[in-house]
Order: sequence, then structure tokens, then C-alpha cells
Amino acid sequence: MTVVTTLTFGDLIRQHRNKAQLSLSELASLSNVNKATISRIESGEVKKPEFKTLKAIAEALQIPYETYLIFYIETEQSPNVIHGILEDAIKDMRPIATITQIAIKFLESERLDSYDATEQLFNSTQSLDNSELKLSLHQTIINYCRGRGVVPFLARSLCQVYFIERNEFSKLKDTYQSGKYVLKYKEQLPPGEYITLLYCLAVHAFVIREYLDAVKYSKAVLISNEEEAIAVRAYMTDLLRGSHYYLGNYDLAEKYAEEYRKCVPSVEGDNDRLLTAMINAKRGKLDLAVEQFEKSLQLCDQKFVVHIVPEYISLCFELGHINKIQNLLVTYESKILAQTYTTPMERSDVARFYKLKGDYYSKVNDINQAVSEYIEGAYAYACIDDVDNERESLRLVFNIGKLPQLSADVIEKISNYYNRFL
Repeated sequence: MTVVTTLTFGDLIRQHRNKAQLSLSELASLSNVNKATISRIESGEVKKPEFKTLKAIAEALQIPYETYLIFYIETEQSPNVIHGILEDAIKDMRPIATITQIAIKFLESERLDSYDATEQLFNSTQSLDNSELKLSLHQTIINYCRGRGVVPFLARSLCQVYFIERNEFSKLKDTYQSGKYVLKYKEQLPPGEYITLLYCLAVHAFVIREYLDAVKYSKAVLISNEEEAIAVRAYMTDLLRGSHYYLGNYDLAEKYAEEYRKCVPSVEGDNDRLLTAMINAKRGKLDLAVEQFEKSLQLCDQKFVVHIVPEYISLCFELGHINKIQNLLVTYESKILAQTYTTPMERSDVARFYKLKGDYYSKVNDINQAVSEYIEGAYAYACIDDVDNERESLRLVFNIGKLPQLSADVIEKISNYYNRFL
């Protein structure tokens, strides 16, 4: 007959103390834990010490954290104690997998109602700065809620996961669908969080050129009187103006331009000047549009140049002003490339700038430079999940790439394109 022996905390400490050849007094000195306390743990008189006591002794004996942690939480019944261990693990920046394991144990505590446990973990998670850890804990909440029917926090954690994942620009189309999925649970979201979701979806839709959706979500924000809606009213109006412009609804674009000016009556912003020039170009007021593009470049913030120059170059192509394009590149290329861009809209215009440079160099028959610019444009588009424009840029590359005058370094750049994603 096999006899199963269960390792106790006393056994664990005694084994490691003997292995380290330490006396009780020496271990007490190293751990700052009273010698008598250690003795009572080893003898079994104290069957389960406080976690902070066990941790101090274990660290002095260099016992791996996971070894005594798993041992401890498997026998701990108090949700307050487990939550304290969770906070301690977060503070000590333990591995995310370990922290998640503690969180699961906390949620599964039989002494705490499912709703209360989920609410407590959700609130703790919201206070974290580490996005990767927040994502893991919200995913843990989602998995738990789906199995227990805790719909309010299922909805709220799905929403928070979307807010985090939408910042991964290489997956913008996938994360947009994730955000739209959260709308199924809109009745479960607090009003402020629902407005924030609509705002994020409106911006997201605009970035991936789903302009009808951008209009729908922007309007939904504008009719709300929630504090979160009032705070972004001017931005949503500006987004409506831009969305209608790209939809070809120039009358509506001008209507929302007027509404935007009412939101910020004392400021003529960079975007306001740019959209006015773009609308006039579409209306056929070409001389006025050129004048307004020039004014926009003179008055804008340096970081905004990347939005103006591609639009101006596009107009110059339509007008056949190739020399003007050269002047724009000479004047503004270094300024554009010197900036750091953090939003997908900025990066989209950087990608477009590269593509338009490729068009220019192709026009003036500098084939090597054209291919180089198209490659950079394709890569920049790929980084924001703009597959259609990436493919168009690559199509232009391979059309030109058939020509014999390509230099060796440009051919190598073409060959190494996909290696840049590894």
C-alpha cells in the first residue's frame, strides 16, 4: 500500500534551511522573522503562517516564488488574503502568468459572491498602468463572466480590452470588429463608458475609412448630454466634417465646418484651414485652394505639415504642377520625416506621403527612387493594417521592377521587404 505524504510549510522551510546549512538563529537574522516563529512553523505548531511571514522566510532561503505561492493559494480560503497576495504580486512585478493565476484563484473563492469578486478585480485592474497586465486580467474576467453569467462585467471588460487592443495599429481592422461586438452589450455599460466606446469607434472608423460608420457613431455622441460626450463635442463635429468630405458630401462637410467653428469660435485651427482648402479644391475653386494650402503651411504646427503636404501634392498632380511638387518635397520632406508620429491618422499620411513621392519620382523618370519610396509607403501602410494601399504600393513596385535599370540596392530592398516584419 502506497502512503501519500503531504508537504507542509514547515517541511518546505526546514528542507531549504538544512540545504542552505543555516541555523534557526541565522535564518531569523536573514529573514527578519523571529526565531521562535520559524521554529513553530517548522514543528507544525503553526500550520499556515501569514503570507508575508512565509514570503520573508522563503526569500531568505531563495525558495522560488511560484513554489510557495501555489502551495499557499491552493490552501487559502479567504478572498481578502488572496486579493492581498494579488496586490503584492502586482507590486513586485511578478510574471503576468503568475498574477493571472492568483486572480483566477480569487475569482473562484467560494466565500465571495461572483458579482462582488468580479467587481473587485475589475476595479483593481482599472487602476493599473501596465497595459499587457491589464489586458490579461480583463481577459480573465471575460472568461470567468462568460461561465458565470456576470454580464455587466463581461461587457465592461470586453470594452476595456477593445480600448487597449485598438492601440495595436497593425491590427486595426480586426480590433474595429471587436469594438463593434461590444455594442451588443451596450445596455450593460455605464453611460460614460458607452459614450467613450462610441467616440473610440467613431475615430477608429474614420482611420480605416469606414466613413458611414464614423458619421453614425459621431452623431450618437453628439446627441448625448453625458459629461464624456460634451468633452469631445468639437472633435466629433470635426470628424463629421472630415467624414462627409471623404464621402463626397461637400455641402454637409461645409455645414459641419460651420458647426465646428461655433464650438471653437476664437480659434482657426490647422484642420479647419486644411479642410477648407480641400473642399474648395473639390468645388473647382483651384486658385483659392492653392492660396489656402499655402496659408495652411505657413501657419500650421510643424507636426501638422504631414497632413497638408500630401493633399497639396495631390492637387498639384491634378493641375500638372510638377515643379511645385519638387519645391514642396525640397521644403518639407525633412520636416515631415523629422517628426515622431504616434496616431494611425498621422502614420497614414506619412505612408501616403511616401506613395506620392514615388508617384513624383516615377513621373520624372527616377525609377530607383520611385521604387524605394513605394516600398517605404507599402511598409508604412502595412504597419497600420491598410492592406489595400499596401498592395497598391507593391503593385506599383513590381510594375516598375520589371525595368532593367534598377540598382542593386533597390533590388535588395524589394527582396527584403517581407523580412522587415519578422
